[in-house]
Amino acid sequence: MESIIRKMICVGVSKSLPAKEIKRIKVLNVTAYVALVHAVFFLYFDYYTHSLDITKLITLLLEGVFFGLIIYLQHLKQYRLARIIFTVTVFGNLFFHSNYAFRGFYGEYQYLVIPLFSLFFFDKKIIHYSLLALSIVAFYLPNQYFNIYPEEYFGYLNVLFLFVGIFLIINFFKTTNERNEKRLALQLERNEQMKKVLDSKNKELTALNKFQNHFFVNIAHEMGTPVTLIKGQITQLAKKVNSKKEQYREIDILSNQTEKLEGLLYNIRDIAKMEAKTLLLDKKKLSINQVAQRGYLEFQPLFEEKGIAFNLQLFSEDILVFADAIYLERALSNVLSNSFKYTEKGGKVSIRIEVKEHFASMVIKDTGIGVPTKNLERIFERFYQSPNQINKASGSGIGLAFVKEIIQLHGGKVKASNNSPSGLKVTLALPLAKQTTGQKTISKPVIPSSKATEVGMAKSVLIVEDNIEMREYLKAVLEGYNILEASNGQEALSLMSEQTEIEAIVTDYMMAEMDGEEFVKKLKQAGVKIPIIMITARLDVKSRLDMLRLGVDDYLNKPFMEEELLLRLRNCIKNYREANVFNKTLRPNEPTEEQNKLVDSARTLITENIDNAYFGVAQLSEELRVSERTLHRNIKKETGLSPNQMIRELKLLHVRNLVEENRYSSLQELALSVGFSNGTYLNQLYTERFGVSIQEAQY
Repeated sequence: MESIIRKMICVGVSKSLPAKEIKRIKVLNVTAYVALVHAVFFLYFDYYTHSLDITKLITLLLEGVFFGLIIYLQHLKQYRLARIIFTVTVFGNLFFHSNYAFRGFYGEYQYLVIPLFSLFFFDKKIIHYSLLALSIVAFYLPNQYFNIYPEEYFGYLNVLFLFVGIFLIINFFKTTNERNEKRLALQLERNEQMKKVLDSKNKELTALNKFQNHFFVNIAHEMGTPVTLIKGQITQLAKKVNSKKEQYREIDILSNQTEKLEGLLYNIRDIAKMEAKTLLLDKKKLSINQVAQRGYLEFQPLFEEKGIAFNLQLFSEDILVFADAIYLERALSNVLSNSFKYTEKGGKVSIRIEVKEHFASMVIKDTGIGVPTKNLERIFERFYQSPNQINKASGSGIGLAFVKEIIQLHGGKVKASNNSPSGLKVTLALPLAKQTTGQKTISKPVIPSSKATEVGMAKSVLIVEDNIEMREYLKAVLEGYNILEASNGQEALSLMSEQTEIEAIVTDYMMAEMDGEEFVKKLKQAGVKIPIIMITARLDVKSRLDMLRLGVDDYLNKPFMEEELLLRLRNCIKNYREANVFNKTLRPNEPTEEQNKLVDSARTLITENIDNAYFGVAQLSEELRVSERTLHRNIKKETGLSPNQMIRELKLLHVRNLVEENRYSSLQELALSVGFSNGTYLNQLYTERFGVSIQEAQY
């Protein structure tokens, strides 16, 4: 009902019309409907009371026709004509009623509505004053002919003053209202323009912020190679001077500084993950006392060397929080690094554990240069640096921003305040965990031996890398292998045409002349089945998928751990050798092209059923319509793996993609996505396969 009434009132309304015109249309519609109701009501009323004569009948019918016509003209958007007919109809109706139908009832006073309607429906002053004059004339003149009222009734000018006075008052308020509406419209227009400007500036700032974040992330990726080289060379140098380590204190300094740089790269990458809302935490119950102790032990030598008193005050009880150990320790480390940076020799820094209500807090105080009160909240903003002499010389402005976002991801709170009489006080508050028995412990990765002899000495490993320093570093890491080297894909292909005993290839992704992608394509086209490990600084999803589509056996992101490269290379060579040994046991006429295609079909089926916990060798052989023995023989020949091992390998590779893309919220969810019921068991398999736990693989 309400919608019907709204549609009736809005007959003829167009959204493109000004607000003033829309008001006029709606008021005229309502007035016309009221007049129609009036005409219909009195037709029925006079008819049933037997007072309906021919005059009233004609009057009421004409009233209904004309006001119906007005609504129709409104519908046709003939607004001006509708208003003219309305004015004429009202005047004619009043004239007829006052002088014929209802003579002597003082209906003449109703002529006042005509100029008042004019003020609302028309804009030209000449129309307003003309209708005012017409209404005054219509009030006085007819009595000269019809003698409706005594002559003395019109002897006074009170009606003239009444009509003119009311008209001028209404006109004044109308003019004032229109002036205010114009001012308001102008202000709204200015506000709209300002909003557009602000929106434009906001988009520019958002784009600039995105560019700034992407710039830092890209720089972090580009720095992956040099940081890996520096860290690797320091490790190699430390091995050579191990017996005289005390004479080469510079090695420890270089190592510490490299770790700081690596930590900065991790912070930048993690902030990018936070922005994309893909950073996930592996929360467990931890002792906040132990977290504080580890932070204290890490920084105590640095503070002692700088001459800063460093104090730790633990809570009397062992308090547990639900947190990710690695990220929480990094957050504490960033705050302590901040205190170390801004506290001069002779100053003091302290860590105190407090428990209030449902939160356990690590309170870090220092007596450094402090932060102006007005800037305290801003120090946790990304890339913001408080104006001081130290920040003018160095700083990235992401350390404390990282701290705040990490603590908030834990459901905690971060607060900064001035430490009287000087310095800064930072409080990291985390929700308390319920005390239960049987605490989980953080699993440590299985560290493989750095010796290649665990799988037997490889005949040759080909390193394809255009960066000379990186190539030398890789040669040093793979010192247990017989190393061949090439500076690009083209040179590697030429070398391989002369060497037939290469068992593995370690190649870079980006190279001049022929890059890693083109190099691998050439190998696959030639039917070469040598295992390939690709090393790259590119961490985007598309690049990883492109590498996997090429058919590489594994890939590593820079910077990487030496042990991780050795472990992955060892696994690839082991599978390659087992495949070769198995192939030699087959009869010469046994392998066929059809049987080799069977392996590709098996891979496809396993991938399609990757989350099916009940999909195993029996189901695989049934789907492929071959015996389990035939399936085993073909898969072993092609990959060096048994069918069960191949299923597990594909599941683990799928898990690694999910981990690197941060597309999971918990170990249990990750396990279910590949058909495992136990997240801990999956983490154990992942660690054995890739050398790092799922938690550590996130960064």
